[in-house]
Order: sequence, then C-alpha cells, then structure tokens
Amino acid sequence: MKKTIKWLLIVVGALVALVIVALVVIPMFVDVQEYKPEIEKKVSEMTGRTFTINGDLKLSLFHGWVWPSQIFISGIHPASRRKISLVLNRLRQR
Repeated sequence: MKKTIKWLLIVVGALVALVIVALVVIPMFVDVQEYKPEIEKKVSEMTGRTFTINGDLKLSLFHGWVWPSQIFISGIHPASRRKISLVLNRLRQR
C-alpha cells in the first residue's frame, strides 16, 4: 500500500512539473508577433477606426493573457466630425 501511494505521488508530481514546464516553454516557441497584422485589421474593421500596435505583443500562459504595448487608435468622431486619437502604452486582456 505504501509503495502504491509513493508511486502515485511521484506520477502526480511529475505531471504537475510537466505542466509547469510547458507553461514556461510554450511562449518561447510561439511567435505572437505574426498575429499583429490580423489583430490590427480585425479591430479596425470592428471599430471603424484606425488601430495600430506599434510595440510588441506578449504572451503569458500562466495568466492567460496576451497584451500589446504602444497602441494607437484614431478616427473621426461621428457627431462632431472631429479627428480623435487614443494612445495606450499597455493593454492587458484576459
């Protein structure tokens, strides 16, 4: 009985360690930068405004986040017809 519990704990510990290693290693091999043009295009289409990500995208599997930096949004305000702009240094989304 003690041997069974010991092996069970070893297997469970190994699986937990494997998951943690995967969460650290996977973002190193996934190039989220290749999705920038697609994200910019989709957001521009959805909002009707120019949307640009000047910085890098970052991926964190521990937190489940993908966040861009240096975001620029511009367009024409529908009511006043004046040009508006929004600049964000960093955005986090879950």
